Amino acid sequence: MNKKINKVKSIVAAALLLLLCMCFLCACTPEEKEAINVKYEIRYSGSYCKANYYNLFRGEQYIRSLDYLKYYCQFINITAFEESAEEDSRSELNEILRSYDEDFFKEKVLVFAIYTGGYYQTKNVTLKSIKKIESSLQIELNIDYYAGFVSFTVGEADEQWVILAEINRSDLEYKRIERAFTIYNFNIL
Repeated sequence: MNKKINKVKSIVAAALLLLLCMCFLCACTPEEKEAINVKYEIRYSGSYCKANYYNLFRGEQYIRSLDYLKYYCQFINITAFEESAEEDSRSELNEILRSYDEDFFKEKVLVFAIYTGGYYQTKNVTLKSIKKIESSLQIELNIDYYAGFVSFTVGEADEQWVILAEINRSDLEYKRIERAFTIYNFNIL
């Protein structure tokens, strides 16, 4: 009889322990972070024919100062701020980049989104949304490819798609953005 009682007690204890573990795990799951749409103005969206830092580079930067913009352009091999007179120095992108000054960065920040390469020929890249999630920016890009054209890149890619989006600092509530990340939606047309 004692064995039966002990067996029932151990089964009940195991069930309670399992129930307690389930309650603990359900209560400790992280809440889904609230995404807030950020208003932006696209200053530039287009192809830039210059070899990039990586063969297939995808990325974005949240740029808060003119010095950082100059550094980032040098890092990704955009010649807007270089002294040399290269043939692409008069490109629309370079002229726009050179138009930014310290006064701009007092009022606004810049999101610099880049898409380079791929195994299909890129037709278009569009910025779908920018959202603030806690201390991060989430950038969503739509990538459109030409159907049926596969271009296996050998060596470095010679073209990158650049999007410059301007955001008012006040729309970010003067909070520091620690990182940015991109969601890519690929469409073969």
